[in-house]
Amino acid sequence: LRDEGAPIDKLCVRWAAKSGHIEIIKWLLNDVKIKADPMTCARAAEGGELNCLKLLVDGGVQMNKATVLYAGREKVAQKKRKRETYTEWKSLGRIKCLQFALAYGAEGAEELLTNAEISDHTRAYITQFLAYPGVN
Repeated sequence: LRDEGAPIDKLCVRWAAKSGHIEIIKWLLNDVKIKADPMTCARAAEGGELNCLKLLVDGGVQMNKATVLYAGREKVAQKKRKRETYTEWKSLGRIKCLQFALAYGAEGAEELLTNAEISDHTRAYITQFLAYPGVN
């Protein structure tokens, strides 16, 4: 694609992060020299791709409150879909990304509580995190 003149920019890195394509992220950052931004971390968190999020943070990309907000949103694609059970919730990649982001100091926990798109489990977790910030 690059030889054909296709535009390769930070949007490519964001979609690779959201989809969990670690090798593509490495290639884009190291060989193509695309500069990732905090929204790239948010997209990795939204996709539940903890390894991608760790790779970006280890590479110096800063997380911001969008990382927390994107990780915390519950995915409700259809009205008929049931809410997440606790067992499902704790195994979700995006929740692991949320825990990682909060542990590394990303802001946005308070704002996430005001979001109607979060599950009761996420709301309880954030409330606990804010009450006892050292316990994550």
